Amino acid sequence: MVSMEQPVARYLDVHGAAAYLHLSRWTLYKLVERRRIPFIPIRLAEEGEATRAIVRFDAQALDRWMAAQSVNPPKA
Repeated sequence: MVSMEQPVARYLDVHGAAAYLHLSRWTLYKLVERRRIPFIPIRLAEEGEATRAIVRFDAQALDRWMAAQSVNPPKA
């Protein structure tokens, strides 16, 4: 059977990363603010201006982060 899913881009914006992780954008922004999730800041402001930045997310890094969040049940 052939998968009908679209391939995931390597670098995702906030909307794409939130959809990829099945999180709300608000939750994703909180994780970024608390530096609890891997992200790439891209500075937009020139020196001397107010700091402005956008963030991107590496899909491979998000996969590794999700795997690291996994909780294994105790062995019986």
